[in-house]
Amino acid sequence: MTSQGVAQSRELQAKESLLARQQQAIRLRTDDIARGTQALHDQQATLLLQNAELEALVHEHFALREETHEGARHLLAIADAVRLRRDSLLGRDCDLLAPVAARLDNALEEAAVQDAQLESSVQAEARALALQQTDAAADLLATSRHWEKPVNNAPPDANTLARQGLAQVLADMRQVGLAVAVTRQAGRARIARVQVGLGFFLLGLLGVAGMIGLDR
Repeated sequence: MTSQGVAQSRELQAKESLLARQQQAIRLRTDDIARGTQALHDQQATLLLQNAELEALVHEHFALREETHEGARHLLAIADAVRLRRDSLLGRDCDLLAPVAARLDNALEEAAVQDAQLESSVQAEARALALQQTDAAADLLATSRHWEKPVNNAPPDANTLARQGLAQVLADMRQVGLAVAVTRQAGRARIARVQVGLGFFLLGLLGVAGMIGLDR
């Protein structure tokens, strides 16, 4: 083989080696972007699950509000019966039953205030949850579309950009998860407070009814 042939052979080997390295780099970028896309899909599935949990929490709150309203209506019916009994007794001994009547009126006013506060709180929380999950879904969709560009259009530092993009997505999703946990915990605590308050209110009404019965 002549020296010219040897030079051409070496040049061809160098080109083949360069081509192999380029192909390997493209495969690595392709695999990296594929993993990033899969991670985004997994995060989308997680977001859908969290949305379902948020929706269940909202339904739970509305169910609690309906139960609270039903309980309040029942208690008010009892209070109306007690008031009629009180009014009949007031005609016989006004001085004796006036303090009891005042306590009953205060209890009824407190029940109305608690019911209004509960309804306002549930509506505000439902609006906040809807805005939160809408914003999170929009951010995730925008990030997913960005990283699903064709491999041929990827910049030379696509690996680094993909890792940075995925890290940001994961951080955003952790924030969403934290917000969901905090919101759920706050909702459960508020439900417990409402239930305790209604329990005390019922005991108060029963106590008023008992006092009226004893004074009769």
